[in-house]
Amino acid sequence: MKKSWVNGAECHSVSLSDRGLAYGDGLFETILYESGSLRLLEQHLNRLGSGANQLRLPLVIETLQDELQDFLRQACQEGLIASSGKAILKVIVSRGVGGRGYSFSESNTTPQRAVLLFDHPGYPTSYREGGIQIRICDTPVSVNPAIAGLKHLNRLDSVMARNEWNNPDIKEGLMLDERGGIIEGTMSNLFIVRDNTLCTPGLRRAGVAGVMRSYILDMANQHQVETSISDNICIEQLYEADEVFVCNSIFGIWPVTLLESKRWSVGSLTKAAQSWIRGVCGD
Repeated sequence: MKKSWVNGAECHSVSLSDRGLAYGDGLFETILYESGSLRLLEQHLNRLGSGANQLRLPLVIETLQDELQDFLRQACQEGLIASSGKAILKVIVSRGVGGRGYSFSESNTTPQRAVLLFDHPGYPTSYREGGIQIRICDTPVSVNPAIAGLKHLNRLDSVMARNEWNNPDIKEGLMLDERGGIIEGTMSNLFIVRDNTLCTPGLRRAGVAGVMRSYILDMANQHQVETSISDNICIEQLYEADEVFVCNSIFGIWPVTLLESKRWSVGSLTKAAQSWIRGVCGD
């Protein structure tokens, strides 16, 4: 971490009584900074605002947006980000300091806004151009329709799933629900292509509604590409897919070319989707 603010001021710690630390009571966004701008910022803030409303967090998005711009301005002045370079901003919003116990008081808690700056991971271009190898994880996603879709602070499912493998050739793992339906990757959303239709798992019961996933679905509609959101994408359907890719707002789109003994080529619809996001998520 290169720089951090809490509530608009330089800070490197939070209270031990913060409900985000104690209970995972909050939300976060991970945003790509590139060539002087925060990519898909409006979509990230919309998701954060929607999630805050659902969790009854009184977050003022305009205040946070102003803080992000001030934070970036200072980081650039300090030489922490080159104007043409890449970086990652992580925004964490917790319910703030609260007493012991799960109950919270909307009148006696003030949301804490943390902004953290990290170096960009610098993924090789070969992941985007030549594709990646993936695996199926043993750790299932937690099913809870009440909080499905939210990027909340409790990501233990993904932590445990990601630590199932050490093979450096495997770049991502897919996570299933208790019924064997594919939901998402440990850090990404999944798309498959069948009969020129772009399909992605439904997220009504579990998973994170990714900003890049939503953007790709919107762009597919604009380009008159048929889409399907299904609650029943299973491993057998994955193997039968014509194309497969994973996506998030940091790396964009990585074609999937290998799962165990199954191989795919980088297909035309995957390449089309990559062209749709050019300019909003790295090249």
